Order: sequence, then structure tokens, then C-alpha cells
Amino acid sequence: MLVALLTDLHYGLHLRWEECLSVHSWCASVIEERHPDLIVLAGDLFDRDSKPAERNALAELLRRFGDVAPVLIARGNHDARGDLCIFAQLATRHPIRVFEEPALVEQGGAWIAVLPWMERVVAEESLVGLSAAETMEREMAALREVLVELGAGMREKAGEGAKIFVGHLMLRGAVPR
Repeated sequence: MLVALLTDLHYGLHLRWEECLSVHSWCASVIEERHPDLIVLAGDLFDRDSKPAERNALAELLRRFGDVAPVLIARGNHDARGDLCIFAQLATRHPIRVFEEPALVEQGGAWIAVLPWMERVVAEESLVGLSAAETMEREMAALREVLVELGAGMREKAGEGAKIFVGHLMLRGAVPR
């Protein structure tokens, strides 16, 4: 299975817009040439709340992608909740699926664990009165539970088949070796 993975496209008019469009058009050309079995976009398609021109440009890119292969999109921290869902309605040869919540999906014989950006893993009301350190510890424990659940589902459903994890995460305290 050949998978094309792109992340952090950051469509934004205030950035180097023409360069952004040119680079993404080149990416689409490479994808059309290589013809992967799956295209995964791992978050931050926009740089902030999107504007119509940004949505239209991204829609054109996604149409090109969706005519080549199925597309999976995980929401990133720069993507406003609900901002990406409309792209699942684009008329393309293959489906475009948008994920705003953790999911385990089958695609072309592979199982994909999708973990979009999660502002809060723990209900806000359960964090009232906790220190920043306690809040972080509770959030990390809940995120671990989500990851363990995705992993268990992956082992159960995928068996010995292909397994892919796609997540939009931020790591704190990571040190390169």
C-alpha cells in the first residue's frame, strides 16, 4: 500500500500565498503521478479560522487528491472545529473523510488509527480547582487512555494486517538524541 502523507499545509492569505498555492499544486502533481492508494492529511490545513479564498483553494487541492485516491483528514490545532467538514461533501471519484474525534477506520485493507487535535481530553468542569500541573497530569492520563484504546482496537481488528497511526499532537519536553 502506497500512502501519501501531508501535514501542516497552513493555507493562509497572510502568509506567502502564491508560494503556498504553488507548492501545494506541485504536491498534487506528484500525487497524480505516483497514484498512491491513500492520501492522509494530518492536520493544520488552515493557519487559523479560514476565509472563503482559502477554503476555495483547499477545495481545489482536495478535488485533485480525491480524484486519485481516498483522502483522510485529521483536524489540527490551527483548524477551527467544524471548518473542515464541508470538504467531505466535495464531488470526487474517491471519498474524502474528515475526523474531528479519534477513530479507527479501515481503508484498502489497512487499519488507520486517527487522532485529530484535541483541545481537551477531559471535561472542563472536572478540572475546576486543579493546579496547572494537576490539570496537565489529568489530561495526559486521559490522552494515554485514548491511545491505549486506539491501539487495542487496532490489534483486535487489524491482526497481522497493515496498521497506520495518524495524529496531530504536540509534545512537551521531548529531547532529541
